[in-house]
Amino acid sequence: RDLVINGSGKLTVLSPAGKGISCKDNLILTGGTLDIQSAFHGLDANDSLRVTGVSATVAAGMDGIHCENNTDTDFGYVYISYGTFDIDAAGDGIAAGAWLQIIDGSFTLLTGSGHENGKDHADNWGGFPGGPGGKATTDTDSASMKGIKAATGMLLAVYLCGKWSKR
Repeated sequence: RDLVINGSGKLTVLSPAGKGISCKDNLILTGGTLDIQSAFHGLDANDSLRVTGVSATVAAGMDGIHCENNTDTDFGYVYISYGTFDIDAAGDGIAAGAWLQIIDGSFTLLTGSGHENGKDHADNWGGFPGGPGGKATTDTDSASMKGIKAATGMLLAVYLCGKWSKR
């Protein structure tokens, strides 16, 4: 089932033992202010997560924004057209199991040990070289703590010096 949240109001979600806002299919957010604190993913969907005109503050014990379909790799995409996002996540800030497209917006992303629930993973820095001791780790179970991540591809369009630029 799809879930659509729209309007200009404010929604506060406190989920100390689960996900913030979760949807099995398509999660669509159009407008409004979100304040989400969750033990797991802040915003979570299986097929797609589409956001426009949202102001969101997310503190998550896993990924801030997460979309992944474990049975069909054609799904699991994130689309953000514009908005303001302040994400503090123990895992990834924004994670797409397939494609990620960001057209416009303002993003502040703090990942890894920045959130109180992320301290358990702070020692391995997500398996990146240059972590503690400057050594690369081969631990495949380490948590991912990237700012923005997409498995298939990523399109970021930014406004630079008076014109649009795709990166």
